Parts: sequence; C-alpha cells; structure tokens
Amino acid sequence: MEMLSSPLRLKSGFVIKHYVLGVLGVVAGLAIGAAYALWQLDTAQDILRDRLTWQKGVAPQALVVDGKVKSRYFIFKEYDLKAKWTDAEGAPHESTVEFDTLFVSADTNRELDARYLPEDKARITLSWAIEVTTWRWASFAFMIGMGILIGVAVASLGYLALKRVREAQACVADVEELIGELVNVEHEAAGGKATGKLVYHYSLPGTAGQHKAVFHPKHGTPLFVDADNTRMLVLRSRRSPKALLVLRNDFHPLELTAVERHNVEAKLQSLSRDPRRSPARAAA
Repeated sequence: MEMLSSPLRLKSGFVIKHYVLGVLGVVAGLAIGAAYALWQLDTAQDILRDRLTWQKGVAPQALVVDGKVKSRYFIFKEYDLKAKWTDAEGAPHESTVEFDTLFVSADTNRELDARYLPEDKARITLSWAIEVTTWRWASFAFMIGMGILIGVAVASLGYLALKRVREAQACVADVEELIGELVNVEHEAAGGKATGKLVYHYSLPGTAGQHKAVFHPKHGTPLFVDADNTRMLVLRSRRSPKALLVLRNDFHPLELTAVERHNVEAKLQSLSRDPRRSPARAAA
C-alpha cells in the first residue's frame, strides 16, 4: 500500500531553518578557530621577542618587579607583573610583563635577572619568563588545540544540520517507502546529562546493523504504522540509499495538504486493522 502520494514536499520552514543553522554553524566554527589563532598569535610573538631580547639585550642597572600571579583551571599560571628599571644611561622606565604557563610555575624565589634592547626600551624580558619558555609554548599549543576543538565542534553542528536537510531533500526527490522495525528506545545523553530527547533504534529489511532517529517527546514520536508502535514509516532515497528520513507522527517535515493528510491517516487506520498490508513503494 502506498502511504504517500508524489510529488512529496518539505516544509519551507524546515529547509530554511536547517540551511541557516548549517551555514551559521560552519561559519561560526571557522570564526572561532580563526579567533583563537589570532589571539594566540600575540602569545607566540611575545615568546619569540623575549628570546631575541635575552640573546641580544643588555642588563638594566636597577630592577624592581611587583605584580600578581593567578591560577586558572588548576593548570594555567598567569603572570601580570610591573617592572621598574633603569637603563645603562640611568633613565627610569616602567614596563608591563605578562605571560602564561601550562602546568609549571616560574620559580620567583630564584635570583631575578633581566634584559632589554637599547632600541626598544618599552619592554623588558625577565629571567623568570625565559626559564619557563617551554611551558609558555605548551600553554600556547594547548589554547590553539582548544580553539580547533571548539571550532570543529561548532562547525560539526552546522554540518549535521546541512546533512539532515540534504538527506531529507534526497528522500523526497526519489523516494522509497520502507518499514522500520523498532529495536529499542533510550534516553539521549550529552556530557553525562539527559537532553530530554528519545533515541529510537530501528532496523530495515535488507540492511545490516541498526539505524536511529531522535525525537523530543514534546514534539512527537516516529510515525508508527501499527497499533503497538513497533513499526515506523521510513523514507529512503533510491539514488542515495544511506539517506533516511523517519517521519514524525504529525508527518513533519513533509508539507501535506488537508486532503493528503486525511488520505494518509485513513491508510494508517486501515493498515493498523490489517498489519499484513505493508506499505512499500519505489517511485521513479
């Protein structure tokens, strides 16, 4: 029995929403990754400038350092220091020295030394910063890695939104109606916490393994075709067999007229009374 009548249409709101979310997600993910890279670019430049200053600079005549050290997330140390120093000509200067380390702290109990470049007296490099150069690079690498991970995670959400709408479009363009046999239902969890959504695992005839569809109870359930809610209607693209679309019990995301909806509901009632009549169709 054919449940749906060609041509099938997707709701415009569904298509627009997923394309907008998909594009925004991908763009946001790329932007986050780029922002982290630009943010850490200054860190890398500071480390390289400090090494150059230490190699080619001269020691100040006098030096006094004060400031604060913060611990962040138990693994980062942030140094925000003020250095008052006197150059070789006896002129006073004041410089801000900031650097971060990962896991290891600078030994501020060791004797402090410093260097500055005669042509750039706006900055001064402290021995404390030089001694933890490796751990400053570690902090830099960690933050770059975090930026990449966050960017990829956000971009992946956008990709999944685009993938879902493209698969739905493929399914309605060249549809094959199948019946999915419910295997089990479980609560979806993310980060160890329940999301409130339900994951319906189902199998399809002639395919190996299981498939899944996720629904929020407040929005609806899969479109079951039997009274026991164990068999659901699944649309599959003939051209892209991996593209599957499980309809919701209100036929979302299909756009149906009142007449089309009435006809499908009537077929569902007939099928529930006679479960031997299984819908299966391959439309050219």
